[in-house]
Amino acid sequence: MKRADSVIGFTLVELLMGITLTGVLVLGASVFFAAVYGSIQRTERIASAEMTLMQTGHWMLRALADGGLGAHQLYPEFETPGCFLVGESGVRLRAGALQWRPSGRDCQGSGWLTLHDPGVLYVETMDWRSPMLCFTGRASSRQEPLFEWCSPWPYPISGP
Repeated sequence: MKRADSVIGFTLVELLMGITLTGVLVLGASVFFAAVYGSIQRTERIASAEMTLMQTGHWMLRALADGGLGAHQLYPEFETPGCFLVGESGVRLRAGALQWRPSGRDCQGSGWLTLHDPGVLYVETMDWRSPMLCFTGRASSRQEPLFEWCSPWPYPISGP
């Protein structure tokens, strides 16, 4: 006959303590990984917005260069704040989005094409700092940091 004190295994109290400790560890790990995942998503959102601003700016300058502006005025005319015209093309800032007009000389009219999703990139300002064209933007949330993209004007400057 076996004695009762020689039984191998865990008591109920030991099992409950082990399950409780495991639960606390799993909960802590899930909170930690959720915070890390949120930080990674925020960083990716900011990087995506910066890349969108850079690509849009380079595309815009390339489109002006490919437009054959040799016979046209090569200096941007600022008709209104947030809108400039070069030759027959134009760029304006409206509701946080850069808009492009391949032809036409009116900053207020229709026919403008939105170049990016303002939900990904919200452009705050468009500045001319002779001879640089600069844009300031942020990822869609107002809490995100501002970033700036500037590029030299690709043509000889003959204007003011």
